[in-house]
Amino acid sequence: MKTLVYVLFLAALVSNIVCTAQSIGEYKDVTHYQYAITWAPTYCKYLFRDHCVPNLPDRFFMHGIWAGDASGRTVDNCRVEPPIPIGVLKKFEARLSKSWPPIIQGMTAFRLWGHEYRKHGVCLKDWTATNYLNFADRVSLNNNITKLLETNGIKISSTVKYSRGAIEKAIQTKIGAGFSMYLGCQQVGTLYYLKSAAICIKKIDGTKFLNVYEFVSCPQRIDPNYNNCGGGKTEEENIFLL
Repeated sequence: MKTLVYVLFLAALVSNIVCTAQSIGEYKDVTHYQYAITWAPTYCKYLFRDHCVPNLPDRFFMHGIWAGDASGRTVDNCRVEPPIPIGVLKKFEARLSKSWPPIIQGMTAFRLWGHEYRKHGVCLKDWTATNYLNFADRVSLNNNITKLLETNGIKISSTVKYSRGAIEKAIQTKIGAGFSMYLGCQQVGTLYYLKSAAICIKKIDGTKFLNVYEFVSCPQRIDPNYNNCGGGKTEEENIFLL
């Protein structure tokens, strides 16, 4: 049963996340990285239901750091890597357990981190698993999107709706005015429930430090099945933050 739940978890994330994936990626295609986060309440109510870890806090959880190309698609599986050694994973256990825990029962944090590195992290050229996990830790530590939304008036509510524009402007107070991002929603009738987000970042050229990055605008996505919050209506208040 645990294996089935894990398979369902991966399938749901692939089919419902804000970006699609290529089967085989190449380093030359990578133009930016995506800080991908999941709004647990929506996933647990509409997608995973009884399979979620009990009593999860109402906040964003990191899904991973993904390599992206000029069209916004993720670049995956650039090379084959063995599983991350347990000793390496244990070094990050205390640091990442809060920001990057699994939200599905039956999946361990080590399994989640290993999957994300072997699919996405391998497309960050010359990066080891340690480099990838360090970078993920730094990005998540410095970008608390849940708190950012609350500070800017976007609060959890089952009755108050927000516009896509209001959510974007709240996040732009951190990443920069006018910078685009990806917002994924679960659509129920004419309403949308915020489900996921991806903020685009880029390593600053000319620095030897892998953890030094800057925010960039995400490439425009044309596919209507992704980045779908608000149904293309930027200022209509039709999005809930459960």
